[in-house]
Amino acid sequence: MVDKHGHDQPVAHAILTREDEAHVCLFIADVVQWEARAATATFITEKDFAEINAVRGVRPEANLFLCRFYIMKSFTEEINKQGVTQGERLLTVS
Repeated sequence: MVDKHGHDQPVAHAILTREDEAHVCLFIADVVQWEARAATATFITEKDFAEINAVRGVRPEANLFLCRFYIMKSFTEEINKQGVTQGERLLTVS
C-alpha cells in the first residue's frame, strides 16, 4: 500500500507450509479480506508460477511484477550455466 507520503509499504508476508497455487490463493484471499485496498494492489513475486497464477486467479485486476532480486539471480545463474567468464563480451550493441 502507499502511505500518506507516497511511499510503498508491504501489506503482508507469508510463511506457508506449502507454496502451491491453492495455498497461495488462500493467503491472497485472506489479505484482501483484511485490507480491501489490496484487491487492486501491486504484487511482487519471485519467478514462481504457483504465485503468479494465484495472483492472477484471485486478483486478475492487480498489477503483477517479478522481484528484481530474483530476475538478477536467474540471469546470473543462466550466465554461469553458459560458462561465461569474467570480462567476456556477451552482447554487442550497435
